[in-house]
Amino acid sequence: MEASPQSAYPLQGLKVAFVGKLGSMNRREAAALVVELGGTLQRHLHLADWIIVSADSLVSEAIQSLQQSSIRERVEQGDCQVLNETEFWQRLGIVDQPEFVRK
Repeated sequence: MEASPQSAYPLQGLKVAFVGKLGSMNRREAAALVVELGGTLQRHLHLADWIIVSADSLVSEAIQSLQQSSIRERVEQGDCQVLNETEFWQRLGIVDQPEFVRK
């Protein structure tokens, strides 16, 4: 379930879900980027490999607030990762690009 920033498709085979408001781009742009990088947008959290929460959210609090216990169990077992938006962009190696920073 790790991204490969060196690959042309670092999200190849990963199902990514977004929760809450993103700070760097709108959801449509983020979904298009996920697909462009080889991933699949997943609207059902319990099926996602990565759940991306707002950059302002603490991952530990986001995990606790997940409604379905099955999702929390998948996170605890390592079958799913919850990342904040900043960490997501860092893993993809694009956080330093100016077009991804809004003020």
